Amino acid sequence: SSGINAEWPLRPGDFNFGNEDSSSDDEQPTKKQKTTDDLSDVEEKEGETFEDFDNRRWNKRTQTVLNKLRRDLDAKGQVNFFSFAENNNRKQAASKFYSILLLKKSETINVTQSEPFSDIIVHAGPKYHES
Repeated sequence: SSGINAEWPLRPGDFNFGNEDSSSDDEQPTKKQKTTDDLSDVEEKEGETFEDFDNRRWNKRTQTVLNKLRRDLDAKGQVNFFSFAENNNRKQAASKFYSILLLKKSETINVTQSEPFSDIIVHAGPKYHES
C-alpha cells in the first residue's frame, strides 16, 4: 500500500509516514547507525528548560563543526561546503549548514557563494582566532 487513503476529504489520520507498524513479516528492522555527526546522545539535564537544552545542544554541535572546519581551514585556507558535507545524509548536512550560519553570524567564519545553489566557500572570519 502507498500509505495514503485516497478518499476525499483527506484527514490527518489518512497518512502513514512509517510511524505505525506497517512492515511485513519478511522485512527486517534497520538499525540506526551512529556517526560522529549524530549528537542525539545529548540529554536534557534535570531542571533545564527546553530553550537552555536546545542552546546547549546547538552549541555543542556548532563547536564540533567548528573543530572540523578548523582542521581544513588551517591546512588549506578555505573549505568547500559540498566537500565538507559530502558523505552526510540530509539531516547531517542541514545541521552542518545551520552551524555554518551560526558561525558566520558570530563572525567566526566568512562565507561566499558565487550564485544560488553553487558551492559555499568558507574562510576564517574576523573572530576566527577568538573562538
